[in-house]
Amino acid sequence: MDTIADPNEAWQLAIHQGNTWVARRVQDNEIIYIPNNFMMDKVDATDTKNVIVAPGMIERAIKNGRYKPAKEGVYSDFNYRVAVAPAERRSADYNSSRNNLAWNKIIGKNITDPEQFPYSAVATKKWTVDDVKDLLRTHEHDIQEQDAQWTHTNSLGICRATTHESEVFEMNANPLLITGYRALARPCESPYIPFYPLARPAEGTAFMSWDKATAEHFKGTPEYFGWRSEWPVTTFVAAANTYDFQRQDQKDVRAFVEKLEAGWEKDVPAVTAHAKTLLKVSKEKAVEYLHAYNVRMLNEAQAAVAEKLEEKAPWTLAVMADSINPKSDERVEVVLFSSGKLDATKADPKQTWGGVGRASIGNKITMSQKLAQPVKAEARDVDGDGLKDMVFTFTQKGLAQNMLAGANYDIWLHTYVDGKRVAAMDTAFIETEGYKGPAKRTQNADL
Repeated sequence: MDTIADPNEAWQLAIHQGNTWVARRVQDNEIIYIPNNFMMDKVDATDTKNVIVAPGMIERAIKNGRYKPAKEGVYSDFNYRVAVAPAERRSADYNSSRNNLAWNKIIGKNITDPEQFPYSAVATKKWTVDDVKDLLRTHEHDIQEQDAQWTHTNSLGICRATTHESEVFEMNANPLLITGYRALARPCESPYIPFYPLARPAEGTAFMSWDKATAEHFKGTPEYFGWRSEWPVTTFVAAANTYDFQRQDQKDVRAFVEKLEAGWEKDVPAVTAHAKTLLKVSKEKAVEYLHAYNVRMLNEAQAAVAEKLEEKAPWTLAVMADSINPKSDERVEVVLFSSGKLDATKADPKQTWGGVGRASIGNKITMSQKLAQPVKAEARDVDGDGLKDMVFTFTQKGLAQNMLAGANYDIWLHTYVDGKRVAAMDTAFIETEGYKGPAKRTQNADL
């Protein structure tokens, strides 16, 4: 489903495959919610002002037994979602649950029959940016009870483990002044950063050109799955992965995010007003000003999130290998270092897991079943600072499970230290067949 919009009108284009599509004009005061499955239902194909139907599609639907008009030759009751998608797709819990949650918030009705979920509804109020953010942060009601360790387990809410980015846009008569709010990781654990999308993105938030991105969409080049510390997004992903396990910090982090967003949103009207003034002089000056704002907001957000992460997770971890063979039974040591803030020797090996971060694996899983547990644990001073560290030993293939060979991965350790949840990470390259890489490391490269 694609949305094409400007300040005057908005159209939604539902494409199934090939020449099977419907475009529909969004009506005034209408709210539409689409949970990544076909929701457009009855469309009046005779209403040529508001509906455009792919040529021949309705005739094919009739021939295939997926549509029978109430009046022969009059296609005013065509149901697009019934014609193109099986009912079991709409009733699947990963779709029906977020439909239920969303419409409960939008219209206040607890709809449980998947065939009764509306495509749209008339808004009962004017929705604000904060209202939309709140909707996009919605979880299923029992999210904290699904697993004793990680937060996102079944991930049947709107915000789920595989929500890698979230955006809200506020339209403006001048396209340059359209305001966006972008969370660079799961929005329940990340702030929405204000920006002006048509004033050029901040460096590091656009990873490739549009044509390269299109080519890569179904290609899956391993290097693009890797952890790139120079990309700003990794700061936000690291924070989200950490807090998903370190539940003791979630309440404070939510308050921190709310405070950040409130301060930023307060300044947006003044930024827009100044850009309007600059437009009277030069569009280039307005673009330059708004681009500088985009850069400043990203830098400010990244610095704030990094500072909070250092406060909540000041731990140091080292994977004692530059590369890992995902097919090898050979062992690799992972060291959690002790410091004035952490006695790593009090870590519980029985409640320790190593492997991918929460953002790197799908929904409806229990993380502890997808990660490795150590085959050995011992306390010894690895970095020579006089403090004993905790050295966990894993099999290489155990640590690298669910990782893509050919990428430099973030490798996470989740453990309990003296009863406290601790999440920390380092990186290592996941070897491809016949890989001949650098020597194994003996110490964290950052030390």
